[in-house]
Amino acid sequence: MDESQNSGPRRFWGSALVLKSLVVLGIALVTGTIAYTFGTHNAGVSVLSGSAYSVPDQIGAQSGGVAYAVPLDVSWLGPHGDWHSGSRPSCLPPTGEIEHVKFGVVPFTFQGGPQFVVVWVSCAG
Repeated sequence: MDESQNSGPRRFWGSALVLKSLVVLGIALVTGTIAYTFGTHNAGVSVLSGSAYSVPDQIGAQSGGVAYAVPLDVSWLGPHGDWHSGSRPSCLPPTGEIEHVKFGVVPFTFQGGPQFVVVWVSCAG
């Protein structure tokens, strides 16, 4: 049997495998590009550590020289890893004492300037 007759099916399956590999690679590159673009333009939550001061009517936090207002009903992670919302964080009672906390902020633009909103506080040690 002539070898040129046998090379046809092998060449077909070899080129089909290359074509499938190129399609998968193309999809991976497009997906990676989209993920990178959304990740850099939508930064999401930044996790900060700092000092917090809590009195009956307000909670404030400070990190890196920047002050943040903390909503009284912010979502918070309890000391045992359970999430709470709609209440004051247990690690920030209205005593006026300064506590060290970890908290998450989300950036947004208001009246042309950057602002931040605290979206969670961790009381988990």
